[in-house]
Amino acid sequence: MNLWIYQVDKKLVGKELQSIREELQVFIDRWNAHGKKLKAAYELPYDHFIVLKVDEEEAKASGCSIDDSVRLLKTIEQKYQLQLFDRMKMGYLKDKEVQLVPLNGITALYESGTIGPDTLVFNNAISDQTDYPSQWEIPFGKSPYFNFVH
Repeated sequence: MNLWIYQVDKKLVGKELQSIREELQVFIDRWNAHGKKLKAAYELPYDHFIVLKVDEEEAKASGCSIDDSVRLLKTIEQKYQLQLFDRMKMGYLKDKEVQLVPLNGITALYESGTIGPDTLVFNNAISDQTDYPSQWEIPFGKSPYFNFVH
């Protein structure tokens, strides 16, 4: 069961959010691999992430079908002037809102006490649905990002 997580550089709201939902649903409804319909779904957690999931018991996502999803996301990125492929920022929760910080700013946030070992961060590198969401929202101290402060 594959999973792809894309962090959006700003919170999606209003018509933009609704339009993106519609585009994702149209894509999911027709997404296939070698002519076989993929059992897929999407989520927009916190209105700040796009999560695509494929249950591969019936059909596996192939290179071409994955390319199709990337093309869609690049189209969404350009159409709405978003950044979806920037892996150089860490997302964390502060007062139930997603905050983004460049990786080179993590140490300063930690040293200032803005984030601590128990601050929830998003591990967007997971790719297996069995790890989502239990290994997606994790304490900073148990995340790969914690290595930036040591």
